Amino acid sequence: MSVTRKTRVWLLGSLLTLVGFAPAQTSIIWNAPVPVSGPNDVSTVGVGAIAVNCGLGSSQATFNGVTFLPDPTPGNFIIQPPITANGYTLDLPYNRASSSNFWTSPAPSGSTTMGQALDTARYLGPGSNTAPVTCTISGLTVGNFYEIQIWSADDRGGPGWRVSNWADTCGVAGPSLSIHSVTGIFSATSASRTFCNGPQTGGAQPGAAYNLLNMIQVRDLSATPEYQTNAFPGASLDINGVQGTNQTAATVTIPTGVPATLNLGSTNAGQLWDLGSGLAPLIPASAGALTTSDGQIVNLDIADPTLGFWFNLLQGPTWGPTTSVSAPFSLSFATGVSLQMIVVDPSLLSGVALSQPVRLIVQ
Repeated sequence: MSVTRKTRVWLLGSLLTLVGFAPAQTSIIWNAPVPVSGPNDVSTVGVGAIAVNCGLGSSQATFNGVTFLPDPTPGNFIIQPPITANGYTLDLPYNRASSSNFWTSPAPSGSTTMGQALDTARYLGPGSNTAPVTCTISGLTVGNFYEIQIWSADDRGGPGWRVSNWADTCGVAGPSLSIHSVTGIFSATSASRTFCNGPQTGGAQPGAAYNLLNMIQVRDLSATPEYQTNAFPGASLDINGVQGTNQTAATVTIPTGVPATLNLGSTNAGQLWDLGSGLAPLIPASAGALTTSDGQIVNLDIADPTLGFWFNLLQGPTWGPTTSVSAPFSLSFATGVSLQMIVVDPSLLSGVALSQPVRLIVQ
């Protein structure tokens, strides 16, 4: 996301605060839709709340450091279920969840994974495709500003062949998407907020103005990240599959002598890597944790006298061809250990990718 857009988002949020922009349900302030170009379309302002790749057969994927969850849909031809993650719930009640070739162009910016994400969608089927769909995001913090980002892209007939209209309330004009994404900002005046896909008009193909949602994310513009997450494929760490959030660290508690599994992952074959560990608790950003030039957070306590690295801080071996390694272990004594992985990553501004931190408690 460009510095210019980040500045615009900050200025808008500040202006809305100054003028007391808080009626019963504030309008969504939409930006102009932008043609789909690739992973860099994905907004990174604020803190990620929830992000989903919609449609049957969708997969978890990370774009521009933002992890999009797979759609938990059980199948097609039903009212699709809500999606819950990180304390947020997205209710997107379409009656289809398809894996039907919505994206037929070359991979956007060479990203095959993003092409696959745009290939699936939730949508309304024939006969109901022009009816409005009222969507809801729940779990909001009253008084916070949020950004919503939506992708509606069916490129099988080219631009304008199928058009998906969006608005903050049904019946009100809003942005029209063909092969586009769009962002909008709103202030939460309650714990939930509705927005609308439709009603539909237009489209070059007769009757093909479709309610269509390929990808969606919601970001909290008022929150500050406290902990690093497994946001980058270059570095991933967990114990027993436990994942933290940018507000809460992954904490794993096991009894002494009970087996657990350490999982390490990276797509950076041939790059130096290391695993840091120490006895001191993890440090959140608000308590002085170091932050890299590209916004990653070092949650290990660098003042901890017990802090050490497996390979003397990137002085050891390179990561192999496998993308993940699992190592079972158990400890026969009570202790507390903090861990975080680092991998050299030339694609990032800081030159390294950091995993989420993990706090292991053995008792």
